[in-house]
Amino acid sequence: MLKKIFENPKVKKITKSLLEWLISGLIGATIGLIFAADFIPAVVVTFALSFVLFIILVRAVREDQKYDILGILKAEIKAGNYPIVIQMGYTLSRSLHLSGRYTLREAIGEQVIKACEKLEPTRKLRINDTIIPIKRIEAKTYVDDLGWNKYLLGQAEVAIENIKTGISIAESISEFDVAIKGYRHLIGIYYKQDMQDEKKEAESKAFDILKSDEYKKLFSNEKEYEHAVAEFEYAYATTLIDEDSEKALTIAYKVQRIFSSEKTEDMDRYCKTFGLIGSIYARFNRPDMLKNAKKIFLEGIKLCEKHGRSERLIVITIDYIDLMAKMANNCPDVY
Repeated sequence: MLKKIFENPKVKKITKSLLEWLISGLIGATIGLIFAADFIPAVVVTFALSFVLFIILVRAVREDQKYDILGILKAEIKAGNYPIVIQMGYTLSRSLHLSGRYTLREAIGEQVIKACEKLEPTRKLRINDTIIPIKRIEAKTYVDDLGWNKYLLGQAEVAIENIKTGISIAESISEFDVAIKGYRHLIGIYYKQDMQDEKKEAESKAFDILKSDEYKKLFSNEKEYEHAVAEFEYAYATTLIDEDSEKALTIAYKVQRIFSSEKTEDMDRYCKTFGLIGSIYARFNRPDMLKNAKKIFLEGIKLCEKHGRSERLIVITIDYIDLMAKMANNCPDVY
């Protein structure tokens, strides 16, 4: 891998420039020592320059590695090694999302789709010790990598079409959990784009699936089913905050009760409900509701601190700060 990186013309060029700059810095420092007898400034300059150049080199190598991953997948596509492309790309998807590398995730997702289309639709692959149908991988890639991911890149129209494609594939093979995720994404996009009619249609289709026996059969027990529905309803409630705060609050408390039963299993789900409920209370803009929002946010902050949920802690803390500013301006007696 390193050999490939340093054989890359771009990296060779950067490395050559770095060496030239480093030599120039060393020469400058030596001259300073000889003629000015000023040892400390010369050493400081030399080390500072070396450090800056080191950072530039590291970034250059990382950038090249990023594109090399895509290059490897493209090479495997040309070689006809489609299962390898799918296994690599599908495995990388979530980590790329969590690290915010949306453009790379999109590019790799496109290679995964190309590979899926080259294989028999009934084929299955082993990925991380799990046997997964090709069509499920294809559907999920359309929903996430080429769907929600494209929305995050500012491509709402393309995202909507790709998510619909993913939902259609998922429903055709009874992978209803993937379809539900697709509808969840669509509802969120429609809400942000103020497409109310489309949002209501997606909601109706999603709830039809959630209530169906086919969907319930995906889960081994009632608890698992309840938690899956609660995950959808959490996302749904976030889109109701402006439209129907009372309904959103009712759903949010229901979701919190369900997630509270798994506090020892997945604290992140439980913690995030405090942010949602606090945000809903804050929208009422009444002194009593703002007090409730403050109380809920503080409970959420303490819970996140206790269980080390740093990302969730940041989100709730920002909401809490916004609330404090709002209370100071509009309800100083409550503040």
